Amino acid sequence: MELEYDDVFISYAHADNRIPIGRQEGYGFVSLLRSYVETWVGQLYTRDVKVSFDGDFASGTLWKEEIYSKLANCRVFLPIVSPRWQESKWTRREWNALWQRVKEDEGLGNDTRIIPISYNLDDKSEFRMPSQSGEESESRLRAETQSLKFKRRFYIVQDDFDKQAYGLAKDIADRLIRLDKLNERNESRVGRPKVFLGIAFADYMKDYRDKMRNELTSREYDISEVHLDDLSSSWTLQGIKSVIERRSLGCGLAFHFLDLERGPQITDSNLSILQIQCSVVQSAGLAELFWLGEGRKPERIQDTQYREFVRRCEWRNDSPDEIKLDLRKKLKELEQPKALRRSQRTPEVPPAIWMICESGDSDVVKEIREFFAKKGWPLYTPGLDVEQKSVSTSYDQVFHKQKYFFFYWGKGGPEWGPNNLTQFKDARLIPSGGINPPGAALIYHGLERASYKENYWGPGQIEMLQARKYDRFDPEAPEVKAFIARVEGTWRSSSAEN
Repeated sequence: MELEYDDVFISYAHADNRIPIGRQEGYGFVSLLRSYVETWVGQLYTRDVKVSFDGDFASGTLWKEEIYSKLANCRVFLPIVSPRWQESKWTRREWNALWQRVKEDEGLGNDTRIIPISYNLDDKSEFRMPSQSGEESESRLRAETQSLKFKRRFYIVQDDFDKQAYGLAKDIADRLIRLDKLNERNESRVGRPKVFLGIAFADYMKDYRDKMRNELTSREYDISEVHLDDLSSSWTLQGIKSVIERRSLGCGLAFHFLDLERGPQITDSNLSILQIQCSVVQSAGLAELFWLGEGRKPERIQDTQYREFVRRCEWRNDSPDEIKLDLRKKLKELEQPKALRRSQRTPEVPPAIWMICESGDSDVVKEIREFFAKKGWPLYTPGLDVEQKSVSTSYDQVFHKQKYFFFYWGKGGPEWGPNNLTQFKDARLIPSGGINPPGAALIYHGLERASYKENYWGPGQIEMLQARKYDRFDPEAPEVKAFIARVEGTWRSSSAEN
């Protein structure tokens, strides 16, 4: 039976897979390595595995969409890093898409689902990213990937190719087995919230965090935490946010250790680390508990801005034992109501879909509105329902407050997509620079095909589905179905919690 996902997806520069000069047939380097890996990983992993790259795509395949689909579903990512790979614009896009998933890999310890190998690089070459646009992006990615090391080194003239390829296969099989165990462990703990222990500066807070960690571990709660040392190589706003996002991913509750001191100054921001931490976990929708220390009050904080931030938090200054009891109560609340709400899940208000389109696409609106009406979902068109001069203001309000967005790029010209999607992203920014993610968002590239639509990949920072259909509207498009599934999932979840 066809596997629904790829165990391994290979990222490579096409020039590295050319058949060597003088041979009329046979394998290029990438194809040869793929053949070895697929065979040996299957033997070591004790089941057939699927190792793929874009050379597998059938003629006529929408290869850009296929690549992004494979990146979203592969279990191990194998970049073959060569001089050409490091300069390729497509390997850069593949890397950026995959790196978002690495935030899921905390259970792998110091490893990730990325296993980089080098090809035709000298022994002194260190792992580095494909060329990035922007100094900050380069700095952030270098800092976040500093633990990635080459597993194997291959050269054009390779006497021990078999040995190297077999070693790589063992590395991949080991990673797949660990991912299986992590998945089993996560499934066995469904319903038990994971706890994020925030950063602590003062020795007093560090000691109490150690006690809190022991308490949670003894009760078999999963824990993730961040330390000051974890941020030492990421001392920028974006770098710190990225580390905290990765560590808090999948958590249900965040425990903030508020100190009387502001903490170290960030290179490119006037925010404190605790402000950034709170902003990140609030955007993720985590439950929170703020402890200022027994008997302490915000009035003792000297830094004005930081003092006002603490005052806005629901801070507590109870005794350590009282805080511990309150934490247990909050965790029980996160566990038990889920089962009760699942049996009582009868949402009264259906999800509202907000459609953004050009006025010339109003004939398609009726068709799409009828489609969603069959599900009982209302569809609103703020750009068509107000005077033209008020469209921008109307969009700002909708983008900021609503959850479900259907962008239809039909008759709109080259600037329609970038302008509307940039406004969408800006409206969802939060004060610290993070993003309040929508419940679901889809860009439907409709009507005639155009290069400016084909070359547009979204506003960045916001995860969006993209249906590149170039027709009126196809309700059976996979991206439309995925959009509906996301709406249903987030709507039912939020309805249950309310």
